[in-house]
Amino acid sequence: MINRHFIAREEDYSMARTFQRGIEFLDQNGQADNWFLQLECFDPHEPFAAPEAYREHYPTG
Repeated sequence: MINRHFIAREEDYSMARTFQRGIEFLDQNGQADNWFLQLECFDPHEPFAAPEAYREHYPTG
């Protein structure tokens, strides 16, 4: 829960950060040979969190 204090924007979520780093890797290494990029974005740990803009579509109380 303490980590949520550091998530102020959508870009701060771990999923967004993971994909941003993947895009940076592709930008830097896309023309190179013999590499394989796999982005692992599964997060099995609760509590699950999402930006308010996504949650407002699915009110659950």
